[in-house]
Amino acid sequence: MKCAVLGAGLLCGVAAFAGPARAQLTNPPPSRPLSAYGAFELRPAELDAAEAREKGKAQVAGQVQQQLDALVAPIVAGWNQKPPLEGAPRLVISPRIDIIKKVSGTARVWSGAWAGDSYITMHVRFVEQPGDTVVAEPRFHQRASAVSGAWTFGGQDKDMLRRIAQLIADYLQANYDAAVGGPTGEPK
Repeated sequence: MKCAVLGAGLLCGVAAFAGPARAQLTNPPPSRPLSAYGAFELRPAELDAAEAREKGKAQVAGQVQQQLDALVAPIVAGWNQKPPLEGAPRLVISPRIDIIKKVSGTARVWSGAWAGDSYITMHVRFVEQPGDTVVAEPRFHQRASAVSGAWTFGGQDKDMLRRIAQLIADYLQANYDAAVGGPTGEPK
């Protein structure tokens, strides 16, 4: 009896040290290539309501929007300049910031690594119109470690916002001719 209890406890202990489940490294592809659409609409990034209530997060969301305007908007604008496919539906692209923490440069100077990591998680909803059919909803994640943020006096914290916009831009470009998915930005 003691052996059975001890053995079960040992197995539970081994299972506990197996670690958490691995993060998803790849976003699934859209249900069809993005080139199948005749027109595209890129909406401004929304900030999750709970995040929007926290001080300073709306300003950081504005910085994310600047990066999306610089890296994603030109791709969509280029697609809209192509001759439209007759009878093809329109695709609405809606980015949303789910979670964000960006340590300010001032906090990095005064607190360094003690200010913690910066991180952002976003999802982008691709909806076919008419019909409100969700074609894809990839999620993207970026992090700037506390130490790298401290060593760069906040440079890595700021660059994290550019990197997440670049992940979204890369997903758009990769899925234009063929639906292939793309990286989430989660570390391996």
